[in-house]
Amino acid sequence: MLEVEDLHVSYGKVNAVRGISMSAHPGKITLVLGANGAGKTTSMNAIAGLLKPDSGRVELQGRSIAGTPPHKIVRLGMALVPEGRRIFGPLTVAENLRMGAYTTRSGFDETLARVHEMFPILKERAGSPAGLLSGGEQQMLAFGRAPHVPAEGDAARRAVDGPGARGGRLDPRQGPRHGRLRHRHLDGRAERRGRDGDR
Repeated sequence: MLEVEDLHVSYGKVNAVRGISMSAHPGKITLVLGANGAGKTTSMNAIAGLLKPDSGRVELQGRSIAGTPPHKIVRLGMALVPEGRRIFGPLTVAENLRMGAYTTRSGFDETLARVHEMFPILKERAGSPAGLLSGGEQQMLAFGRAPHVPAEGDAARRAVDGPGARGGRLDPRQGPRHGRLRHRHLDGRAERRGRDGDR
């Protein structure tokens, strides 16, 4: 289980995320909703260890991970699927998936089989350069790379940033600094917690 409480993140003197709280439970997909510039990416980066929070609580399976380096968070069983995919274009699809397993000493073949079951096209294109895949196929590859993190006690967790992002602008009627973040479980219960900043 992932729990975030009263998370604050800044870029220098700019308060980008102000007091967001959320939880993600095993067996459920949790969505973080908000307009462009609302702080979704900043929140995901802070949870994944790419940014150090100013304050707040971030726990994974009851263990505090706030401020923990990303490579250590990966070893605890959580990986970030970044917005924009960020695959290795010159490498093959198979090589990209292998790169996702650099912290794993065993179980790669079993995990790869699950990825191929979810995304059969990745098996078909295993020898193709990843940069030649379509945008949707590259998103599959970016997502498929994440399950290779070693999980302690249950399935690996994936923080997916903007899986369907296509760009766009913040609605000017909302104005800057007036975005909000929400998180929602797919059982339909939604909760709005915490006002954020501009990023």
